[in-house]
Amino acid sequence: MKQSRLLSTALITVITLSMPGCKKDTPDIDYTSMEGTWKLIGQNMGLPDGYVSVAHGELFTLSKDSTFRKGTSTCDHGAYSISKSHITLDYSCKNKASMLSEGVQHWGYTLKNGILALSPTFLNCAEGCSYHYKKISNH
Repeated sequence: MKQSRLLSTALITVITLSMPGCKKDTPDIDYTSMEGTWKLIGQNMGLPDGYVSVAHGELFTLSKDSTFRKGTSTCDHGAYSISKSHITLDYSCKNKASMLSEGVQHWGYTLKNGILALSPTFLNCAEGCSYHYKKISNH
């Protein structure tokens, strides 16, 4: 009986020590590294073309004071916030109520190898739409 209990304890100890520790699925992102000016270099609007390069892409600036400027339309600026999975753009213009999602847009994002990929969660885009930006300035 004593030997059985000792064997059980040893087996539990071996199993516990051999189990891998918890691992994060996504690395922590230094959000300050996202501050700066990004240039659109490619986009994927779904089928039939898939990913296409963009020669003269729009600029997207994330400032230290949590403001942004994106594109050149009459409503191209506002405030932003970043979480682990989304960038939220809250446009500051008189006609924002007529914009998609009433001017508050949530974008899924990834930041890999210096490329910021944004995916609009406010659009029904079953093909996996995304916009790819490369940083051109830290200011």
